[in-house]
Amino acid sequence: MSDEQYRYEHDQIMGDYVLKHGNRVLFRATSLAVCYSEDTEILGKPGEPAYTLLKHGNSDQVLAHAHQIRTAYRQAGFPNMASEVVVVLSDLWDVETLNKIISTSGYLDRFIREQSNSSESQTQPQYQAADNAAPKVVRNSTCQLSKNADNDGT
Repeated sequence: MSDEQYRYEHDQIMGDYVLKHGNRVLFRATSLAVCYSEDTEILGKPGEPAYTLLKHGNSDQVLAHAHQIRTAYRQAGFPNMASEVVVVLSDLWDVETLNKIISTSGYLDRFIREQSNSSESQTQPQYQAADNAAPKVVRNSTCQLSKNADNDGT
């Protein structure tokens, strides 16, 4: 089994992001997304959210995956779980932060809390979706999160 880690790099010449495993290029994308679940209940008891990374990568593919997850949760009778699926989209990710999100247990929680705290005094864009099975989406050039962001219609 390989000890090589998955990591993102920013290609300064092409201007896109590259996901690598060791020296092997897995894909390139100009816009990346992170999809996570914001679990607000553990064993039926409300409490501090627990964040679980579900998918990362090309924005279009991550959005499609999030839509599938939400649809499956709703069809299985779990609308609360469906509403806890969140996607963060950006074309200006800090590569070090992104690599920590995908490789360090607990870092997603820290990232979300830091971004939420740093954006409390700022107005963030909100997106409403006609399709109530669409994932919550936060679309922002600086990857800041908004607790009020709902859906974007994708």
